[in-house]
Amino acid sequence: MKILTFIKLIAGVLVLAVLGFTTMLAYHVAVEPLGGVFEKIVPDTRPVLATGTEDEDFMRQLESTDTQDFDPGERVFQRAHEAIVLGRIDEAREKLGTIIHVYPTSSAAPQARRILGEMNLDGLLTTASMDGKIDYTVVSGDALLSIVARNRTTIENLRHINGLTGFGILRPGDRFVLMPLDFRIVITPSRQSLALWREGEFIREYPIVEFNHTGAPARGTTRIESKSATIGGRRVQALSDRYTEAEKSIHLANGITIRTYDEEDEERPRGIHLRRIDVEELNLLVRAGNEVEFR
Repeated sequence: MKILTFIKLIAGVLVLAVLGFTTMLAYHVAVEPLGGVFEKIVPDTRPVLATGTEDEDFMRQLESTDTQDFDPGERVFQRAHEAIVLGRIDEAREKLGTIIHVYPTSSAAPQARRILGEMNLDGLLTTASMDGKIDYTVVSGDALLSIVARNRTTIENLRHINGLTGFGILRPGDRFVLMPLDFRIVITPSRQSLALWREGEFIREYPIVEFNHTGAPARGTTRIESKSATIGGRRVQALSDRYTEAEKSIHLANGITIRTYDEEDEERPRGIHLRRIDVEELNLLVRAGNEVEFR
């Protein structure tokens, strides 16, 4: 009897040992490597990330309790910033554009729009970049108004790009750099934003300081009906030497006017009010007929 009891006791210990080993082996495989003999039986084949690498940082973000708040636009913005620092401007443009088009609600989107807008402007209002511009040579019979009309631009844009202080008599052989103003304005009152787009590409954004209008305008499209410049209430023509100092306004076909915000004016006229510097710049980039969308 004693021998039988001893054999049963040994058998029970072996069963418990096997169960314990099996449990630890399962933990090694499914949860966390235990090393030692378990590593020899079932090697850990999971990929090892080098410390300090981008992959490790990314995995930590994904595994953190704040994963639901992860902003991919911020990560792209970091890459754009690095590209700017390293002088890779085309790469920076591409990444900033990705934020605007793919992650428009990202916390990095406002900064991306501002930086990309400044980069775009550097090439728009200068002859240093001929992208989207025309090298025009005056021929016999040309008149200034007909030149700008045929090329969908304005006298004030031609004057600014070519650095002209005034206009003399046109002569055959005279050359100008012209930029067709084929931009589209997108106004988003809820975001206090007025943005310029061209062929589906973001160009520049301007913050709306005040939207002084009776009721919210219906969503949809309208167009620029006309532009004006005044000094002391009197209209100034684009060919005038005083045009640059005049106050500019852009009149839409739906009755809304884009104008300069004057904080000293206690009774500001109705319209979309921008900073003076932004109205001046916008005035150089648009023409009558440009489409305007309210979102």
